[in-house]
Amino acid sequence: MSGQESLSIMSELTQFAFAVLAAKKGDDLGALQGLLEVTAKKIQLAKSEEDTLIDEKMMVALYPGLFPNTKKLQNDRANNVGPPFIKVRRRVYYRPRDVDGWILEQERLTEIFQEAKL
Repeated sequence: MSGQESLSIMSELTQFAFAVLAAKKGDDLGALQGLLEVTAKKIQLAKSEEDTLIDEKMMVALYPGLFPNTKKLQNDRANNVGPPFIKVRRRVYYRPRDVDGWILEQERLTEIFQEAKL
């Protein structure tokens, strides 16, 4: 497992820990269950073979904040602004490690633009 994958998993586990604390205070348990499922899927993918491919539906399940639906992924691909993808015939797939790398790249670009404004 690469350092980038470890960082991603740690981030997910931190989110999960905060959700557990919120649930103990009486907040939404449904959201906690959803976060647990997504975290478990990400950990399972990280442990699996590095070249695992996931489809659009799994992307929406794993990254709901970035991709609320498959239409968003399709629009991002059409506009060349989304994460790297692989197209096999009419099907589109993503590598989780490539998506996580793309997310980190977006964060770095955001930081650069914010520094440039100062």
